[in-house]
Amino acid sequence: MKNRKAYVGIIILIIGFAFLLRNLGIDIIPRELFGWEMIFIAIGTMLLIGERNKTPGLIFLGIGSISLLNDFIDFPRISWAILWPSILIIIGTSIFVRHSGLVSSGSKKKVNGDTPSPDTIDDLSLFGGGDRYYDSQAFKGGKMTAIFGGSDIDLTDCKLAPGVHELNVFVMFGGIDLSIPPNWVVKNELSAAFGGYSDKRIKTDGYIVSETGDTERPVLKITGMVLMGGMEIRSYPKRPRTNY
Repeated sequence: MKNRKAYVGIIILIIGFAFLLRNLGIDIIPRELFGWEMIFIAIGTMLLIGERNKTPGLIFLGIGSISLLNDFIDFPRISWAILWPSILIIIGTSIFVRHSGLVSSGSKKKVNGDTPSPDTIDDLSLFGGGDRYYDSQAFKGGKMTAIFGGSDIDLTDCKLAPGVHELNVFVMFGGIDLSIPPNWVVKNELSAAFGGYSDKRIKTDGYIVSETGDTERPVLKITGMVLMGGMEIRSYPKRPRTNY
């Protein structure tokens, strides 16, 4: 994880020096590389480094690369009137296949009711959001994505399975509220750019709820990136459970 953050720092450093040289009138880099396309490519590269959930990074990298190639290679011109609807079709198809049951994930379906919840999270909030309640007694992490939307996830009745479990998070122009038991050991490995992460759980019996040297307890490791958004952890649901 430390190496990943170092790579992110190097990318930001290179971008900063490139813009500084351009502003000083030293044009050693083609001016075409200073557009929004390179910003998308840089974000996509950062998201791909060491991440389990590659989808957001591939989307950013693909959009930036296709647009940039049009400036250098004599491709048939791709109009934004065609590109953006095509991107939405791809995203919509991906969401449908992922959540329609056409592809089996080998785990139980998530139902906010009497049906037992799965032991992993696979939550996507795109231009919207919602509340989710889980009661797994052997929770093993998963992944959450919030893009121009947000989720309120309630895990207060869950128990962690033995070992270290990864919860991969990607937030862009959105937010995630995660409610977990106050005595869970949480290891924060999130990267943030113009965003933030906060652990506002109530401590019980003086127990330190963040990283500890106690290797006997299960650990929830939170990885991923928060980009112009936020993630908050609390020890109680943000809204009454009757709203689920």
